Amino acid sequence: MTYDVDISRRLDAVAVPAFGAVLPLTLRPEIEALRNEALERQQVGIHGAPTLPSIDARTWEGRGEEEDWLVWRGRRSAARLGEMPIELLAGERVV
Repeated sequence: MTYDVDISRRLDAVAVPAFGAVLPLTLRPEIEALRNEALERQQVGIHGAPTLPSIDARTWEGRGEEEDWLVWRGRRSAARLGEMPIELLAGERVV
């Protein structure tokens, strides 16, 4: 079975008969702004992930020979939270 679909046509909403509702396919302005900011950071090469191995390596290098592994994990977690480039906008929460 094939369908003739015009992919050049832009859809702004989709009807869901089971719910009896029309759902918008556009983002609210505040969500779109967050999305655009995240995409912009990806395009300029700012990624958070490579930060973690660097933080982990520094905390591992600074451990004492007799330091318990759980103590190191605690220091690593504290370093991660203190050094990760996290930006919170007004109204955002970390959970």
